[in-house]
Amino acid sequence: MNITRLLLALALILAPVFLQACASVTGPRPDVGPYTTGDDCICGTSRGDRYGCYCEACLLHGGNPDNPDCTCLPLTVRDANERTSVSFGGAGGAGDTIGAVGGLVGLDVIVFRRGGRVEGMVIADTGEEIQFKAKDGAVATYSYSDLNTRSIYRLLLAQTSRNDGPAEFKLATYAGDIGLYAQARRHFAFAVDADPALTGNVDVALAGLRQVASEHELEEARAAHAEGDSKAARKHLATLLKEFPDEPAADDAAGMLEEIELSARAREDARVAEERSAAVQSAIAPIEKRFRSMEDNNTKGLTTGRSQSTAVRYFNRAISDGDRIHRDVDRINKKQDQDPELITVASDYGSRTDVVLIDVHCNLASLYTVRTNYNSALQSVNAALAIDSQNSEAKQMRARIEMAAADDGWDYGYPILRAGYLAGRPIARPHGGVRLGYGGRRR
Repeated sequence: MNITRLLLALALILAPVFLQACASVTGPRPDVGPYTTGDDCICGTSRGDRYGCYCEACLLHGGNPDNPDCTCLPLTVRDANERTSVSFGGAGGAGDTIGAVGGLVGLDVIVFRRGGRVEGMVIADTGEEIQFKAKDGAVATYSYSDLNTRSIYRLLLAQTSRNDGPAEFKLATYAGDIGLYAQARRHFAFAVDADPALTGNVDVALAGLRQVASEHELEEARAAHAEGDSKAARKHLATLLKEFPDEPAADDAAGMLEEIELSARAREDARVAEERSAAVQSAIAPIEKRFRSMEDNNTKGLTTGRSQSTAVRYFNRAISDGDRIHRDVDRINKKQDQDPELITVASDYGSRTDVVLIDVHCNLASLYTVRTNYNSALQSVNAALAIDSQNSEAKQMRARIEMAAADDGWDYGYPILRAGYLAGRPIARPHGGVRLGYGGRRR
């Protein structure tokens, strides 16, 4: 059996043990597969840098060697005579052995500041330059200044001990300076774990990190909106409102989101006026009204600001609206001699309702997670996955919740650690812990 499949099977077998070990999490987990696929890895994207990546590769292997922008894997100095394998997502060539068990480890990748990359392994590191053995056996020396900031971060990650508070603080500061916000907040937490005397400095640093990250999210939303990509803009704004409700940028995001929603509704009204007959529009009007109520409640849940109890009420109202829409759509579809146009329109509302409901459930899950109510968070995300078991956002949200639930002092649960151990190298804990969000008070 392929080693990769064996490791994935092991993770699936251990998953129930993992959930049973989480005292704060109960209830069955839907059979929707192991987190996400390597293709869903968001390391290197703005979202991955800001909130962390929870793809299958990063969770089970400590990082994704197929993604050169992944910063989950440290660039650890290795024995120059060590046998290497190709990455688990690649194809083996002559002399290569796919897999990472039995003393064989995957190839590392370093990326250069001026572009280009090379595969192999670090065999020496002075803190200012490295010796790198390429996969063809050639050895070259590179200065840190030759490398891009992600590769430098991975080198520093390998050198930094979790027990060294000042070193973790220094690494966190560097990560924040280069835009790796998820990694920065995690290392700040490690710094406090190792040296509680750093708490005051960490609080100040995290406050600045929250402000910068929220402002960047707002800038990306504005850029997407200017390019006519309302869907991307809305996603940025929704993320900002969920992750940074107390930041000044959240007020601007709330107003911008409401404007986008109103504009989208106006376009929808114009389209409906052209495409639907008067009879169909009259028959579908109750469903349309309920659908708009569901959208409004979802938006209000996002824009309600600091009142989380109010946000929960709005999200639950949106879910009730969605359930009512599905009952009305089913009633239309079951009625004999129904107008085919009406059935088509009603079915379309049913499909669109599912999209919104997934968003609502994920919004609720995110809210419960930052409140450390992991049982409710899992219930919410499982409801989203019950609608679409392959929804990548919901699967990553579930992984985030499960890791947070098993997190004690920002540590991770046994199955993930065990899978990382079997992969043939020490686990490189995926970045982006969520127990306290970006720090500060528990929200």
